[in-house]
Amino acid sequence: MNSFLSEGYCRCNNGYYGYDCSLSYAVRNVSFYGTCHHSCGGSCFGPEPYECNSCGSHSHLDYWGLCVCDDHYAGQHCGVYHAHAAYDHNCYHTCNGGCYGPELYDCVGCCENAYMDAYGYCTCFDGYYGDLCDQTYDHTHDIGGVAVAHSHYYDGYMGNHYYYGGYHSDCHPACNGCSGPYASDCISCCDHAHSDSGYCRCMDGYYGYNCSLSYSVRVASYYHGDCHMSCGSTCYGPEPYDCDSCGAHSHLDYWGFCACDFGYAGIHCAADHTHIAPWNGHACYPTCSGGCYGPEAYDCVFCVDNAYMDMYGYCTCFDGWYGDLCD
Repeated sequence: MNSFLSEGYCRCNNGYYGYDCSLSYAVRNVSFYGTCHHSCGGSCFGPEPYECNSCGSHSHLDYWGLCVCDDHYAGQHCGVYHAHAAYDHNCYHTCNGGCYGPELYDCVGCCENAYMDAYGYCTCFDGYYGDLCDQTYDHTHDIGGVAVAHSHYYDGYMGNHYYYGGYHSDCHPACNGCSGPYASDCISCCDHAHSDSGYCRCMDGYYGYNCSLSYSVRVASYYHGDCHMSCGSTCYGPEPYDCDSCGAHSHLDYWGFCACDFGYAGIHCAADHTHIAPWNGHACYPTCSGGCYGPEAYDCVFCVDNAYMDMYGYCTCFDGWYGDLCD
């Protein structure tokens, strides 16, 4: 409905937009005063790339009403021109087939398990991460002959409308309207965030669960106190989103936090679960469900009801619940 086939693509009928062509230009909000998407020319009807009043320089409306970069242009503001792939130094690690320069948006093509978005960035598919997008999380896989399912990508929810970092809201901080408490329940995304693989995640250059923090205004000198345990060594502050780089067996998540890689857990992401099968005949930690890899709170395969698994693999009671079984 509201779409037709043209040149091999299903595209929106005149007057409709969005990937499902369900939105209508006739009912747009004319009084948006927030921050427009970086691809917009100036004014907009909302924060998303399909809510621009006009597109910025070197960009155009695509089949579904989104402002995307013109051919040969890339970058957050479509301001980088790619004349020819003659760069003879190291390409960005997600590139495949050469590059125009060293940045994430300079790739000719993307590596396996990655896609090139509307602004030329090579980004890992949902469920993959790592320099070459060759590591996985949030998937059932075989360990020691046993199929093991791992928890969803932690988005900061702590139960009872509380989120890590002191946020309290009916919706995830990255949402602009929602149907539930998780970042995957957003109706649309907040400023400096966009929908990617079902989650509202921060746009390039922003971080924090509400995507309000900017890498461009970070302090110029390193923090002299204790860095968060997930940081590599240096940091700009004490939080897990203040790391200059992540430590061993950890990576930046959707919101700029250093989180444990798939199969690793514990305060320093040092507990390796990748080569062992879950315990069957031993006592697991009380908050575990579905077996465990060892006796600790970070060794659970799943968590009991009323508990969540955080970015370091710990099963912790939701806010307002307590006891050995969070009951």
